[in-house]
Amino acid sequence: MLLQNKIHGAASQALRTRAYNLVQQIAAQNVAVNEMLTRQDIVLLIQVEPGVGDQSTVATLRNGGRTGITVTVHVDQGDPADKLDGDLLHELVLHAEPATARHLAAVARQQLPVHATDDDTIEAEETAEHEDPHAWYRMAGIALTFGNNLFERAIADTASHHPESAVMVLRMMADANRITPEYASDVAGLI
Repeated sequence: MLLQNKIHGAASQALRTRAYNLVQQIAAQNVAVNEMLTRQDIVLLIQVEPGVGDQSTVATLRNGGRTGITVTVHVDQGDPADKLDGDLLHELVLHAEPATARHLAAVARQQLPVHATDDDTIEAEETAEHEDPHAWYRMAGIALTFGNNLFERAIADTASHHPESAVMVLRMMADANRITPEYASDVAGLI
């Protein structure tokens, strides 16, 4: 469930409303994000903060065996309009989705969810998440529904973390007829 059914943080109400609407739209396309919003045993806290800073997603075990997922994104005054969208999409699909999957797997085994707490394990999980071309493909697919600008931002994000995945995602998108081979080639030329 979305904590207090709102987006938190010190960013303007307009930015928090934009983030709220984006999360709802992503949830309509992504089962894991929908689970984050609808399950009582998952508490999703999204914070939109002003200024420059690292985006982050932290999963913790809360009382009652619930999973707490805190997503923090930063928006600076001069940022392009789709930066918030791209950062939030990245954090939800690449990082919050695996935390949700771990939670659901533990619940299915009737166990408490286990989330990494030490820096080395957290870093290893994040590296693995960034190396998963299928996660990048899901993110790019959602981004495409919002238009080419967000799609191109998603592919650039993919390339910045794992260039091989960016090429693979473009090929997969073209093979699935979600984009034309020509557009895939054009976007590949941007990365």
